[in-house]
Amino acid sequence: MHRVPLFKPRRSDARMLTSLMMLAAEANSVVALRMMKLMRGGNGARSEAERMVREKIDASLEATTSLVAGASGERIVRRYRKRVAANAKRLSRLSSNRSQKRKDAASIAGKSESTMRGWCDEHGLGRRIGGGTWSVSKVALAMFLDGDMKALRAYHAGDRTGELVAAYFRRAGIAP
Repeated sequence: MHRVPLFKPRRSDARMLTSLMMLAAEANSVVALRMMKLMRGGNGARSEAERMVREKIDASLEATTSLVAGASGERIVRRYRKRVAANAKRLSRLSSNRSQKRKDAASIAGKSESTMRGWCDEHGLGRRIGGGTWSVSKVALAMFLDGDMKALRAYHAGDRTGELVAAYFRRAGIAP
């Protein structure tokens, strides 16, 4: 007896699934970046929280309007991915006076770029978003090179004003 499959995926279904999985992964990195910004506190965190709520409302209204107008699911997901990519780009920029290229950081440390990359991964000295170039925090690198793991842990926990961390910002000539 010949069995008829209940559902035969089309090529467009596979593309849609891939696009949805990519959206989930990309959105996850934006959530992490936003959490880092929110943990820093202050006016920047407040502005980011307000922006996040506004963007979510705008995005849902836009998606609903597009859906009612007959847009495909793929088109709506593509638009969401563009918004997520723009947020990732905006949030991943470390201030130019606070960060340096991995190559420059490696030179300061007297190590290879591959060693610096390992340190960035293992000790949270910098970040790379979406396959872009690495940005290494000047403050985190100084803490690590000084062997001040207590200050580095405080920095990672979001402390920017405690004396332990603030001293490194002053030394680098950077406002916390």
